Amino acid sequence: AGMIALTPMTDLMPASAATTAYAASAKLSAPKNISISKTTTNSVKLTWDEVNDADAYRVYKYNSSTKKYEKYKDVKNTYCTVKKLKAGTKYKFKVCALISKKGKYVTQTKSSAISATTESEKLEAPELKVESATKNSIKLSWNAVKGADSYYIYKKNTNGSFAKCKSVTETSCEITGLKPDTKYQ
Repeated sequence: AGMIALTPMTDLMPASAATTAYAASAKLSAPKNISISKTTTNSVKLTWDEVNDADAYRVYKYNSSTKKYEKYKDVKNTYCTVKKLKAGTKYKFKVCALISKKGKYVTQTKSSAISATTESEKLEAPELKVESATKNSIKLSWNAVKGADSYYIYKKNTNGSFAKCKSVTETSCEITGLKPDTKYQ
């Protein structure tokens, strides 16, 4: 009779067979190529590239009071218009891909921040009048424009372009240092 060698079972089983574990799913990458496709006085439209396997996207808007990015909106598309913003104000945004698990969205990696400034409100142009002129100065006045904080006075240069020569908060201004018998615009 031959001899039979017995090998313990632990040598035949791979070490990983003793426990069952599942590795966590890899996170989806952050949306790329985020850009500002349009700004108005009260809105900013963001666009980004599609992320494979994303079920939706979450747009975050930075809150300067809390110093945190807060959820603005979840969208299914690769664009979102953020509304109810203040004119002439800088805002920061981030976008995150979402996956749906058991009826709830799970956030993935957030994008880097992108900033945009809303357009300033267009104010009506003031009506300019020449109040008086001396040989070296001209006094100008204009009507107050609703919403204006200050006024810039521009003078036409010899090359035909206009350059800012003064900034005032009042509705009149005297321009000095002018040459006698010279036409100014």
